[in-house]
Amino acid sequence: MQLITLLTDFGLKDHRLAILKGQLYRSIKTTFQIVDITHEVKAHDIVEAAFLFESAWKFFPAGTIHIVWLYPQDVQDMIIARVNGHWMIAPDNGFLSLLADRASMKCVRVPIPDRAQAPLFRFIAGLSEDCIEGDLSEYEESGQIRERIALKPVFSKNEIRASFLYADRFGNVYFNLRMDLFERIRNGRIFKVFYRGMEPLTSISESYADVAPGEMLCLFNGAGFFQISQHLGSAEDALEIKHQDSIQILFYD
Repeated sequence: MQLITLLTDFGLKDHRLAILKGQLYRSIKTTFQIVDITHEVKAHDIVEAAFLFESAWKFFPAGTIHIVWLYPQDVQDMIIARVNGHWMIAPDNGFLSLLADRASMKCVRVPIPDRAQAPLFRFIAGLSEDCIEGDLSEYEESGQIRERIALKPVFSKNEIRASFLYADRFGNVYFNLRMDLFERIRNGRIFKVFYRGMEPLTSISESYADVAPGEMLCLFNGAGFFQISQHLGSAEDALEIKHQDSIQILFYD
C-alpha cells in the first residue's frame, strides 16, 4: 500500500489538518495510508521541523511520499525532491536545504497556482498523485532551492560546542551534533560533556537503563543526533535548558 507521511505546524486544535487530509482522500485515486509524523512543530519553525523529519523519514520504505507543510507567505513554489527512493513535497522555504541528504536530492519546482487553503491542499494532493505515478516530466527541474543557514556545531581538535535543538515530551533534549562528527573528533579518546552545573558526563549510553533512576546520561538517538536524558525523569526540567543554549564537549589524550 502507498504510504504518505505528514509533518506540519498545524497542531490538533484547528481544522487545517482535517482539510489537508480530506483533500488527499478526495483527490488521490490510489489506495493509500496516511502516517502522521507530527503536527506539533512550533509555528513556522523550519529548523525544528527538519530535526523531527530527519529523525523519522528514513525508517519508512522506499516509495513513501513525505509531505511537509510550514508555509511562510512569501513562498511562490513547491519543491518535489527525490531522495534514496523517497518522495518529499515541501514549500521552497529552506526546509529541504537543512536535510543531511541535500546533496543527493533531485528536485523539480512547481509554481503554487492558488493560495486559498482548500485549492492549495488539493494542489498538494495532485502533486502526491504525480509522485505515485512517477511522472514529473511536465515540471521544471531545479538544482537550486532556497537555502537556510543552519546553526552548526563549532569544533576544534579537542572540543565541540553543540546547540540545543529540541526537547521531546519525555524531557529528552537533543543537540545539533551528529554521531559521525562526534566520533571523528573523539578518535577513541575519553571525553567530558559539560552544561552549567550538571555533573560532567563521560560515556555514551546504549539505553536509559544503563544508569540508575534519576541519573543523567547521554546517547545518540536513532537518527544519530546527540541527546541528554534523565532516566525516569526530565533532562529539560533538570537542566532548565533554553533555546540557543549549548553544551561543551572536551576530549583528552
